[in-house]
Amino acid sequence: YGGNRMNERSMLSEVEWIIANFLKQLRENQGISIEELSAKTHWNIEKIRQAETSGEIGLPELDQLAKIYGISRKEILNALDNYLDKYKNTSES
Repeated sequence: YGGNRMNERSMLSEVEWIIANFLKQLRENQGISIEELSAKTHWNIEKIRQAETSGEIGLPELDQLAKIYGISRKEILNALDNYLDKYKNTSES
């Protein structure tokens, strides 16, 4: 029947959405505009918008963001883990 596949896909989409929001919030918390991030990373604005809407980002890009934000990849991943926990707790209540 494939009912489980739909649940897995829905869950993946939810996680991607959470990561996308996290990436946007992380940039905004640093006080950096999309244009400024584009200049610092040499990524085009569309690539940044794509990451902030799809949640798709590779480790090299994550490392580059960490360097620009002055934090480690581990700190970003820990913050994402906390963000996921907070989201999970609010969606369960």
